[in-house]
This record gives sequence, structure tokens and C-alpha cells, in this order.
Amino acid sequence: MNALFLVVATISLLFVVLLAVKEIARTRIKKEFCVICAAVSLTWIGLLAANLLGIFEDKTLIALLMGQSVVGIFYLVESKAAKNLKLFRLPFLLTSTTIAYIALQVPQGSMSAILSVIFLLAALWTAFIFLYLYKNNKNVHSVVKRIVKCCRNW
Repeated sequence: MNALFLVVATISLLFVVLLAVKEIARTRIKKEFCVICAAVSLTWIGLLAANLLGIFEDKTLIALLMGQSVVGIFYLVESKAAKNLKLFRLPFLLTSTTIAYIALQVPQGSMSAILSVIFLLAALWTAFIFLYLYKNNKNVHSVVKRIVKCCRNW
């Protein structure tokens, strides 16, 4: 069977099932959740497990679905984050992307390549934390303001 068809059908089926579960258990489930996000996440988690077992080979599809989850989590966190924490959007997004990549590459990934990215991310987080801590400095404040504003008015 075509892998893309399988993925689209699985997400569609999970969407319907999860929507029904959410509706039926509305009074029991205290937290709201996005049915589309859950369907996509459950699909790529299942496919990643199948890939690790050698059952499913199409890593491109898994990566696309993981990317959807990364962006969905990014937007969720961004919508709930305090205004002064919006500065950390870039390091958060890149860290999430790296985690997804590592999850895909665990069996055959090069540890040295992963370590270099982790060091780069640590440097990026350090730079952004520095900007956050010194955001009240006149010169730093203008940089922070531009970073936060970059994604707002486009």
C-alpha cells in the first residue's frame, strides 16, 4: 500500500476517533487538546516505532509529520508565553527541530554531529539568555526589541 495513503488515512481515522472520544469524555477530560495535533503526533510516533522495528521505511513522511508537530508545539508555546519570553522563539524552535532530528537518527546517527549541534544550541541559548538578562540596557534593549518584533508584523 502507498505510504502516503496509509498516513493520510491513519490521520483521518484518528481524527474522527479522537474527536468522538473528546466529545464523549468531555466532562471527564479536564484539559483541552487539539485533535489534529494528537492525530498527527500519534501517527508519527507509531511510524517512528515501526521504523525502528524495520516495518516502515519512509523517513521523509515521518520527518514531515514531526515537523508539523514541532511547528504546532512552537505556536502553542508562543501563544501561552509571556511577552518578555518571546525573545526565545528561535532557540526554542531550533531545539525542538534538533530533538525531532535526533529521534529520527538515533540508530545510525553520528554522535559527533549531534554533539556539535548541541554545543551550537547551548551557545545560542546562552546568547539569548544574556540578551534577556541585559534587556534593560539601552543598547541591548533595541536588539531585543528587533528580535521580538521580527515575526510580529510581516
